[in-house]
Amino acid sequence: MKSVDEIINELNHEISELKILTHQAYQYSCYVETDLSNFEVVKSKYISNKNGKSSKGGKSTSPRFLKRRSSKNR
Repeated sequence: MKSVDEIINELNHEISELKILTHQAYQYSCYVETDLSNFEVVKSKYISNKNGKSSKGGKSTSPRFLKRRSSKNR
């Protein structure tokens, strides 16, 4: 049978692991949210360029290319 101290130590260890996992999950959700909001901005830029007169005269401006370029400027 385990002593009370051993049980408390195990619980503290589990709690600290849960805190780390919760923090990582929170960071990931923030990353996904900002990535999606960035994509919305890029998507609207691409659509407005496609429908209006494009300043890129004939160059390829796929949303993927715009997204890569915009992430470097941050």
